[in-house]
Amino acid sequence: MRLKLRKIFQIFVTSICLVSTPWILNSGSCNERENARQAATKGNPVAEHRYAEMLYRGEDGPIDLYTARIYFQRAAVEGYAPAQTNYAKMLALGEGGPQDFEQARDYMKRAADQDQSTAQFNYSTMTFKGLGGTKDLDQSYAYCLRAAALGHPEARRALINHFKTTQTEAFPPCYLPLVDDNEE
Repeated sequence: MRLKLRKIFQIFVTSICLVSTPWILNSGSCNERENARQAATKGNPVAEHRYAEMLYRGEDGPIDLYTARIYFQRAAVEGYAPAQTNYAKMLALGEGGPQDFEQARDYMKRAADQDQSTAQFNYSTMTFKGLGGTKDLDQSYAYCLRAAALGHPEARRALINHFKTTQTEAFPPCYLPLVDDNEE
């Protein structure tokens, strides 16, 4: 019931926004995504990443993977680690454009080298499986250890599973989550 009322309210607010009533546009209740877009167009990588996240998740509007990928790329090129991780994820999965493991691996390593634990684990997975380059078990293990040391739960599980079994194929599982700005 609560979810139904929430959806009705969202439709109501959206319809008000479409009419462009001045008092509602100035209140910030229906133009958060537009504000994020405007901030992103000024070249700030954090703002670009936030706008891309909104597009990716469909916050305050429809999901737009193509445009999300463009804004993740802009922030990634500027060296913003969470954006590098998310752009690499989209490249690896072929979201919003063609799949490109080689470029995905490059951006994942850039983020991993900036101590982004999710990127370290993902890069570990890519080097373990040979995605986008040669298979390198030593590098895979080293990056998985770094991710685990930063508290990444999947990396910790992968290391535990690796030591529990003699089958090296149990290390590490493929895991490519979206990274939030809050990850350190």
